[in-house]
Amino acid sequence: MTPQERMLYGSVNEQNKLVINKVNDFYDTQSSLASPDVDWAEFKRDFDSRSFLQGLLMRLDNLKIGLDSSKILHDWDNYQAALTDYDYTKYKVASGMGGFEAKVSELKQFFKGGGPATGHPDSGPKSE
Repeated sequence: MTPQERMLYGSVNEQNKLVINKVNDFYDTQSSLASPDVDWAEFKRDFDSRSFLQGLLMRLDNLKIGLDSSKILHDWDNYQAALTDYDYTKYKVASGMGGFEAKVSELKQFFKGGGPATGHPDSGPKSE
């Protein structure tokens, strides 16, 4: 669908989904009460297709949550290792070991002033 078509059709809100479900229930249990003006074969195809697609979307949402969680854990591991490496680099500079000054200079641009890092990715590296 184009963005214009998506706006034209919009989405059915939760209250209206309840109406659709209830009409479907009535059709399934008391079809003699159904309007002859509705193409019930098309209604059922749409209803079944929508139900199938909703199930797929729910599985995809769960998959996305799982993938996001895995990525967060990998980011956390990388960040902790990066903090350890930065501390090691500062130690080497402080102990007079040559070659580490440029690395400290490059990395310290990412440091915020203030207290030490809490180890949380949003807290930023340890301060100088």
